[in-house]
Amino acid sequence: MSVWVDPLPDKWPCYFQPDPKSITRKDEKYLAFLRKEPCIFNDMSCSRIVEAAHKEGGGIGKKGHDDEALPICLYHHRMGNNSEHEMGAKSFAKHIIERTGYTREELVEMHRKRYKDKI
Repeated sequence: MSVWVDPLPDKWPCYFQPDPKSITRKDEKYLAFLRKEPCIFNDMSCSRIVEAAHKEGGGIGKKGHDDEALPICLYHHRMGNNSEHEMGAKSFAKHIIERTGYTREELVEMHRKRYKDKI
């Protein structure tokens, strides 16, 4: 009886190896900074509780990267009629542009810059 030994055990099978793209970037200090910032909408309907709202993770059960989060109050993030959870990601992205005049990516970049300036 002969036994076959895989010559490249670290290369086969590939579905057992983690995909480096699927690893979420974490940054607790940046999230804490965002929770102290005002909501990006900053209007009369804003609740006082600000959350670090993540962008979609791009798959089932995947959370977005911490460095792509935005400060959005509880009302605009999860509870209101025009909240991200009610509208869905694509509609909410359009809503952000209509209300703020900036894309989500531009707002993320502005907050990252403010964070780096405070460090």
